[in-house]
Formats: sequence, C-alpha cells, structure tokens
Amino acid sequence: VSGAVLFITNSVRLSIIATVSFFMLVGVYGLRFCLRKFTDNKVFLVLVPQTLLFANYTFTDWLVRDDMAEFAALMLLPWLLWWCMKLLIDRKFSLAIVPIMFLLINAHNIVALFALVPLISVYVLFLLKEKIPGFHKTIKNLLWSSIILIMLLAPELILEKMFLRYYDPSKITQAGYL
Repeated sequence: VSGAVLFITNSVRLSIIATVSFFMLVGVYGLRFCLRKFTDNKVFLVLVPQTLLFANYTFTDWLVRDDMAEFAALMLLPWLLWWCMKLLIDRKFSLAIVPIMFLLINAHNIVALFALVPLISVYVLFLLKEKIPGFHKTIKNLLWSSIILIMLLAPELILEKMFLRYYDPSKITQAGYL
C-alpha cells in the first residue's frame, strides 16, 4: 500500500500517513462489523472501535515502532474475529476467510500462524455444537477455501523457494551492517 502511494505521490511522508490511515480504517471497520453482531447502538459502534487504535501494542506499532507489517496484520485481526462470529452465531462458513487469511499471511506470517489457533478452536467449537450436520454443511466451503488459498499462495511460495539461495543473513553481519 505504501509503495503504491509513494509511486503516485513521490512523497515518503504522505505515503506513510496514507498507509497508516488506511490500515486504521480497515481495523476500525472490522471491529465495527464484529460489534454489529451484538448491538445496533450508533454511539457504541462509533466509539468502541476507536479503542483498537489506542490499545497498547497497536499504538506502539503505529506510533513508536512504525512496524507497518505487524500493524497491518493487527488491523486485519478484527476481520478474522468477524469471520469466527459469523461461523458461531450465523452458522455460516463464509468464503471471506480466503482474502482475510491471504492478506494476513502477506502482512505478517507469524501473526497469521498464531491466528490459526482461534480459527481451529472456533471451528472445533462449531463442530461440537452442530455435530455431523454442521460438518456436512461446512466441509464444501472448508475445502474450497483451502484450495483457493493454496492456489493464491503457491506462486509466492515457489518464488520464495527460488530466491532462497540468494538469501544469506550471515553476509549482512559480516559486512558490518549489524
């Protein structure tokens, strides 16, 4: 996102401000979608999502450390929670999990790895609640989302494998960069 804004505006400052603002909006609206499952109170839906931006670690990521990869991933987590609530409350296995996980993996793969814990937990909880009919109802979308996600990630994994031979962190430390 930042690279695209930098390409268009040729301003580093503007690209950083636009990127942080964009991901803040993504996170706030994700949390707003989550809260809509529980309330229609407009004041609540406007004020509570703003707290996400000033949560300790989130605030540190965007203001102090400027860790955009982690910040982007943290702003995608409310969408992951929205998907989990959609499965548990609406009993629908949405294919929206594909873009959520694709973006999360590309934003920060370690956060995506840890995101598998609630995903698997929620799916197991769903299966415990719905039993065999719930499994039959969701297996098709589970398989399709897995296949689509693998197909989207395959080119990236192939390229990473191809360029792995050129990646040697020991050269950085030997050259005196660290």
